[in-house]
Amino acid sequence: MSHWCPVAVGPPPIGAWAGLPPTDAFARAATLAAFTAVVNLVGLPAASIPAGISPHGLPIGVQLIGGMFRESDVLSVSWDLEEAMAWRQLAPG
Repeated sequence: MSHWCPVAVGPPPIGAWAGLPPTDAFARAATLAAFTAVVNLVGLPAASIPAGISPHGLPIGVQLIGGMFRESDVLSVSWDLEEAMAWRQLAPG
């Protein structure tokens, strides 16, 4: 069974956090990885790998999540996907 979910929300505009106190900047940055936090908390192995470039020239990634103690599966699939994809030939912007 597989489920699709984003790894991160879109990036904030450049300068959106300029002048914020460090604690506020950290709190806002933490929301960008909200989709990966649950996986980290439950201790499942995961990897985020490159998957392409958006129409706006931004990198797109996918997060692979394995079963408990299945780190080798996550690493193996991650390696296979990176080898199969033409990521190395793509350059943002």
